[in-house]
Amino acid sequence: MAKVNKMCVKTVAIAFNVLFGVLGCLLLGVALYAMTIYDEVDEEDYDSFHKGRIAVLVIGTIILIMSCLGALGAYLETQWVLILVCISILLLFPQESIIRIT
Repeated sequence: MAKVNKMCVKTVAIAFNVLFGVLGCLLLGVALYAMTIYDEVDEEDYDSFHKGRIAVLVIGTIILIMSCLGALGAYLETQWVLILVCISILLLFPQESIIRIT
């Protein structure tokens, strides 16, 4: 079996976590933009529109926090932080999928 360079794996892990952090920031920006700009919505659509804005805000925040923890764990090479991130992702992924479906 071939050996993998430890520095390469660390760099790739940090790069992916930074990418997901940027995506989380974009989601937060879209949610905040929607909260400030689109206040003139019909009363019939207001409830679903408001729930959608809150859902995007929560998902963006979760993605940003998880990517920061993942990048920190990869940078410091602490196993317990990486295990915490993996368990959190495994627990939160089905819930985020359910939110997107409904």
